[in-house]
Amino acid sequence: MHVPVNAAAVVLAAMLMIAVYTDIVYGKIYNKLTVPCIAIGLIVNIAQSRWLGAQLSLLGLALGLGVFIVIALTRLMSGGDAKLLWAIGALEGWKFLGWTLLFMALAGGVLAICFLIYRRMARATLSDMGSRTFARLALGAPIEWMPTFRAGKLPYSVAIAAGAVAAFLK
Repeated sequence: MHVPVNAAAVVLAAMLMIAVYTDIVYGKIYNKLTVPCIAIGLIVNIAQSRWLGAQLSLLGLALGLGVFIVIALTRLMSGGDAKLLWAIGALEGWKFLGWTLLFMALAGGVLAICFLIYRRMARATLSDMGSRTFARLALGAPIEWMPTFRAGKLPYSVAIAAGAVAAFLK
């Protein structure tokens, strides 16, 4: 298997390692990491491939912005996670970001299950989900859009990084 390595891929790898570290240790992904990586993605892709590089980065930014808006409106992730995805789009383009999103969702599910098991909350969470589902389907009761997650903050940058690695290896 041949994995293409270019300047954008090196920046992406470094950005993901730093983001995972700061997310686990400090619970944040900083703008001073993601914003420069967005600019670097544009500059590197334009320098390497001129107009096609500009298209790659701009379409990646557009998809990343769309994801950012959805995440901001639904509050499914933090803003740092969303900006990390935006930077991935700028660095590697919309197709790569699409694959990253797919693999990220799979990795995020596994991460959430492992996190619940580690926090010894799996049984309580399944019970809560079961009672909410029963209340909604059998009783027609309204349920909240987002259930409370009592286990704590999930460092989702881990799932994002896993998704990006899988996208490179696909």
